[in-house]
Amino acid sequence: MVEELPRHMSRLPRMLRMLRPWWRTILRAALFAGPTVLLVPLGIAWLWERDWMVWWLMATTAGVFLAVWAADLWKPDLPPISLKPPRQGASAGEIEARARIALILEGAQASDIADASAALGLAEKVGHAIASAFHPDEKKPLLRVTLPELLLVTQQTAHDIRQRLLTDFPILRDVRFDLLENGTELKVWTDRAMTGYRVGRFFLNPLNALIQEAQSAASSLATRGMANQVRKRIAQMLVAEVGEAAIRLYSGASRMDARELLEASQTDRDLGAAEAPPTATRERLRVTIVGQVNAGKSSLVNALAGGNWALAGNVIPTRKALEFSFDHEIHGPLGVTDTPGLVDGQLPEIGLFVEADLLLWPIALHRADRGVDMSALAALRAWSAKNPTRSVPPIVFVGTHPDRVAPSREWSPPYNFVDGTRPKEVQGAAAIAAAKADLAWPEGRWAIAALGGGIQVWNVEAIRLAIAEARAEAEAARILRLNASRGNIARMTDTVRTLQGTGRLILAETKRGVPALVRGRQQDNAKSNQ
Repeated sequence: MVEELPRHMSRLPRMLRMLRPWWRTILRAALFAGPTVLLVPLGIAWLWERDWMVWWLMATTAGVFLAVWAADLWKPDLPPISLKPPRQGASAGEIEARARIALILEGAQASDIADASAALGLAEKVGHAIASAFHPDEKKPLLRVTLPELLLVTQQTAHDIRQRLLTDFPILRDVRFDLLENGTELKVWTDRAMTGYRVGRFFLNPLNALIQEAQSAASSLATRGMANQVRKRIAQMLVAEVGEAAIRLYSGASRMDARELLEASQTDRDLGAAEAPPTATRERLRVTIVGQVNAGKSSLVNALAGGNWALAGNVIPTRKALEFSFDHEIHGPLGVTDTPGLVDGQLPEIGLFVEADLLLWPIALHRADRGVDMSALAALRAWSAKNPTRSVPPIVFVGTHPDRVAPSREWSPPYNFVDGTRPKEVQGAAAIAAAKADLAWPEGRWAIAALGGGIQVWNVEAIRLAIAEARAEAEAARILRLNASRGNIARMTDTVRTLQGTGRLILAETKRGVPALVRGRQQDNAKSNQ
């Protein structure tokens, strides 16, 4: 009986067969590098013959220790891991989550990924910090996810990691797992050979062996120091990647994929009686106009639409929300809601505000009574604090009635309300600064325009430019709104579909299982009769 070879010995022929197609390349490499490689053993033999071997080993050992000391003294100044800042108008939960990621990133160490268990603990720490930022009142915030959300985030994160790896290490395209396995086996062989060499040199020359062991220990120390820097860097990258994935997961942004978001947008609440369906490439932007009575809300609707769509001027104020829908040559399809004017002592309809993609907020520059506006903005901030997974729609403040700013009888546009020197320009800049200070909403955009009402319409393009700049932020707010808009009807529909799918599965298994059961019993009866 042939004795079975050890496992690593039996794999040697297979390794040689894998290297056979590369023998020409290996031969060329040996011929090219052979003379240079031979200098090492020849130089060692020459030093041995001159009895300089001990001095050379002592010098190299001292050099290695100096290198270790220098490496510890002059640590590499690696660029910091960059974290994405909170987007403008981000939800309160996202702002808190990113602040927590920054703290964990600052304290990340090499020991955090010493093994798989430590790395898993670091990832769980990041996930819990993010989840509790979005769901602070939950006892188990990590469980506030669904299976489809988890699968979608896993898909997106895997794609991001793949792109980063292929960017930094493109050779991974050609590294197969069987090559890694063979490399591990080759390392086993080299480690055994090195162990035999280290034992043998103690018998040949103990002094040289001790010096070389000291040199090896110093080199290992230097390598360990560099490895710690690398592991710390990897730990920081893990914190950043897991943090971004957790924000997508717990913010609700991964509740629907691109196709589902498109379907939700198409079934979104239709605005206005005028039919203006969204184009194939751009969804309708839902714009809500908010402000005090006679601040210029209806005039703003007419300015955007380019016509007299809403009654404006000294007329009865709007008492209910009026909705208009039209195609804009620059912004595409718009759904505009003209809300009732804010009145002191009445709570604002926050529901109308937060169901918008963008808020246009007229502020009369010639008036100083902004308490109602300040109360409405405070209510928006309170709503944002209670709903950390939602973000307040971006706000474009429109400074209206610039013609009434002192001197009120002067009106000869254009005006420069940034650094102009004319009397109205100076007074207008002061009015704008006072309004910004009163409203205390630094993330808002501003545009100054005259919207008609007996005077020449001026600077409406500034409003359109501000809307264009806020478009990306409005789309992000729309995604969070649509993800959170699933109501009881949608849940009931999904429940019915789930029951139907379960019924079809049970029926299919029954049709397949009953004949097999009958055949089995028939075979058992036939055997018993025999």
